Amino acid sequence: MKKTLFAFLLGSLCLQAMGQETVPVEKEKGNYYEEYHVLRSDKKVKHGSYLQLSKSPLGELFLESSGSFTLGEKSGLWDTYYPQSSQIKTRGYYKNGEKDSVWVHFYPEPNRKKLVKVGSGQETNLEVVSANPTVLATGMYKNGEMSGTWEYYDEAGFLAQTYDHDKGLLTYVSQGSLDELDAGFIGGDLLLQQYLTESFDFYHGFLATNKNTISLNPGMIIFLFTIDEEGRVTDITEIEDSVKNKKLYQRALAATQSLDSKWYPARKGGVPYPVTKTAVFELKIETRHSSVLTDAWSLSSTSHQFSSTVQVR
Repeated sequence: MKKTLFAFLLGSLCLQAMGQETVPVEKEKGNYYEEYHVLRSDKKVKHGSYLQLSKSPLGELFLESSGSFTLGEKSGLWDTYYPQSSQIKTRGYYKNGEKDSVWVHFYPEPNRKKLVKVGSGQETNLEVVSANPTVLATGMYKNGEMSGTWEYYDEAGFLAQTYDHDKGLLTYVSQGSLDELDAGFIGGDLLLQQYLTESFDFYHGFLATNKNTISLNPGMIIFLFTIDEEGRVTDITEIEDSVKNKKLYQRALAATQSLDSKWYPARKGGVPYPVTKTAVFELKIETRHSSVLTDAWSLSSTSHQFSSTVQVR
């Protein structure tokens, strides 16, 4: 079965008060812009529609997330997007601040998407041009936890595996046999990459709170770990730390520890057995070039900055 979303249009992003007396807020911090409502009686409480955009160094705007709050808690339909691309990443529902009901994860598309304003005034919508994402995973949440059988798809849109999150059991794989397989991250390698990158959170979690990067050294932090017969992560051991930054080391260790219970175990003849893998966090310095060219003018910029890559092998 192939799963592809053939069209995507973001609905109206005008802010709605949802029956409460509210005041609008527009907030800009760094490269991010937020637009939402708060209660007039308590301006710390978000209530109503929410929109977050980001801006590239050259001024392009990208969707980052959209949804709504009810008395300070996420509620209703929420969309999140891959950073600075306007490519939808997830779509699902919240109830009382927790993920609930149907959720869908999407593969990133090859190219960034453009935002186009449609309409005017209070009827203004933002449309994502030429969006055609492929479903990566779909299933249910209950009280903030993944529930029941989830379906996971390959990049061509065909079913790759199913996993029963209530029973903790892999129930289908498109390649090979359930009785003969290596240990794997539930949902596949892309979800593993996304999860580990977000857990490590180098850019927003580390760089944003540690402005002085002079003490950073390009290098790697590597941990060896075991995936046991139940899919649990055990015996985490340091192999290398050439970055030599205590805070970054702790982030890498915490990200590796957070992989626990997110694997299915290796099996041989239907019998699970332990395997070892390595989590690699690499820090390097990149030179980036950006340019915009029109009929009337051109603009280019060059920057040198730290970047990180993470992988499990």
